[in-house]
Amino acid sequence: MTPAEVAELRGFSIVDIRPFEERLGELGFLPGSRSVPCVAAKDVWEAIEAEGVVPGVVLCCTSGRRSGALLAEVRSLLSTSEVEHLEGGVLAWRADGFPVAFGHLDDLEIDEADRGVSTAESFRRVLLSCFVAEATELAFDKEIEQLAADPLAALRRCYDAGGVPWDESDPTRLYAVVDRASAFFRRLGGDPSRIAANVTRMYGILGRVRSTVVDEELRP
Repeated sequence: MTPAEVAELRGFSIVDIRPFEERLGELGFLPGSRSVPCVAAKDVWEAIEAEGVVPGVVLCCTSGRRSGALLAEVRSLLSTSEVEHLEGGVLAWRADGFPVAFGHLDDLEIDEADRGVSTAESFRRVLLSCFVAEATELAFDKEIEQLAADPLAALRRCYDAGGVPWDESDPTRLYAVVDRASAFFRRLGGDPSRIAANVTRMYGILGRVRSTVVDEELRP
């Protein structure tokens, strides 16, 4: 699929198969995509099977080479879902001018209000505030009554879908929650640029939390 075709999709899961540290690199990643680092088709199959049947899956990588190489085998494993890949990868997506999220800590500007966030618990409060604000706006814009009534329940489902406990203390596991939340807003028709900005902000905060945890572990 071309970047323009992928940009129009809503029900599909976008799966970034690059190693996670590569996803955090300077190139960035598609807002609303999930990180499923893999070297074999079964890795994608296991990740998708864990969440049940989905209408379709789009594999993506840097240039489309790795995702294209996995395409046929993933299609054979996911017989109940349509499987495609992003032609040209993230490079083509960026070249066509579509929004990109970033997780490269050195390049991120952290808001002053976020600088005090140093634990997984304090991050959860920031994520919840951001999620509720975006959910409320989207609910009224798209007239989604259930989302407006209980956005907290929707965020909790993002935790559950990622296999992450609500009180998770390991910041490295919370990236999966951010990915699930961004995919949630993408499926509901959220603005891609807003999703990209929010994901970049959350990734940036998590990068600082991870650094704080590592520093504390190394402290004598």
